[in-house]
Amino acid sequence: MRPLLLTLALLLFTIYSSCNDPWVTPADTSAGVLDVKASVIDLPNPSDGKNIVVMQFFSGGKPVKFAAGETVSCNAASLHPNGLLFAYAERVPVVPIGGNYHFVYTRSSVPTSLDLVVPSRVVFASPTAGATVTRNSNFTITYVAGVGTGVNASGGGPAGSVNRNVFEPDNGTYTGLDTGSFGAGAGELSLQRRFEGAISGTGFHSATRQYDSWSTINVTWN
Repeated sequence: MRPLLLTLALLLFTIYSSCNDPWVTPADTSAGVLDVKASVIDLPNPSDGKNIVVMQFFSGGKPVKFAAGETVSCNAASLHPNGLLFAYAERVPVVPIGGNYHFVYTRSSVPTSLDLVVPSRVVFASPTAGATVTRNSNFTITYVAGVGTGVNASGGGPAGSVNRNVFEPDNGTYTGLDTGSFGAGAGELSLQRRFEGAISGTGFHSATRQYDSWSTINVTWN
C-alpha cells in the first residue's frame, strides 16, 4: 500500500493546496449563492470499510466555514470542518458500484443535495495480478478502457515507489511509468481513474465533482 498512500497524499495536496486563504463566513449562506465541490477518494479494500468524502464550499472564491447551525452530510454521516483541507470531510461506508454518495447541505431546515454515482474501477488486462514482470523505464499497462476524465499510474517494489501523477486518456493503455528503480521482488501496480466535471440542477450557484477510484494488483518484479 506504500505507493498508494503516497499517491493519496499527493492527491489531497493537489486538490486543496490552492486554498491558501483562511476560512470566510459570509452573511448569506443560502445554497444559491455558494459554489461547491464534492469529492470521493475511493481506495481499494479499506481496512475500516470506509472511503474519504469531501465537500468544499466557496464564496467569492474563498473556502467557507459555517457558523449559524448549517450542517453537511454524506449518506447520513455528518461531515466536519477540516482545517487542513478548508473543507468538510469524513470517512463514510463504502458504496458499491452503481450506488450513490448523497451529499446534503442543510440551512434553516432547507436541504440542498447532490449525488456522485460510484463508477466502475479499472480492470487490469496486462500485467495481471500475480504476474512476474520486467522492470523498465517506460513500462506499459493495459486495462479495460472506460469513460473517465483520465487515468494515472503508480507502483512500487522493495527498493522504491513512484507516483507518475500524469493523467492519460482512459483508452485502455497507460505508458511511461518508470519501474526501473523498484528493485527485484514483491511489488504492486495501481491505476487511478478520475472523473470530474460540472454537476447541473443542484440548487447551488455552481457544483463540480471529482471522483478518484483505484485498482491495485500485486506483482513480482525481475
